[in-house]
Amino acid sequence: MTRQEAFQKIHEERKRQDHLHPEWHGHQHGLVVLAEEFGEVAKALYEYHQDPTADRYEELKEELVQVAAVCVRWLEHLE
Repeated sequence: MTRQEAFQKIHEERKRQDHLHPEWHGHQHGLVVLAEEFGEVAKALYEYHQDPTADRYEELKEELVQVAAVCVRWLEHLE
C-alpha cells in the first residue's frame, strides 16, 4: 500500500466514523475507542502469525486504518 492509498483509506474510514457515530464524546471516550481498536490490531496480528493467509493480512491492514482514523478524529477535536 502506498502512502497515498493509506491516506485515502484513512479518509474513507473517517467519513464512515462520522456517519456511524456523528457525536464526539470527549477525550476519555476517544481513549477507550482507541484502546479497543488497538486491541483489534493486536488480535489481528496474532491471528496473522498463526495463519498468514491473505485474509488475515487484509484484516490487519483494516484495523490499522481504523486506529489511524480514530487518531485523526481525536486530533480534529482537540481545542
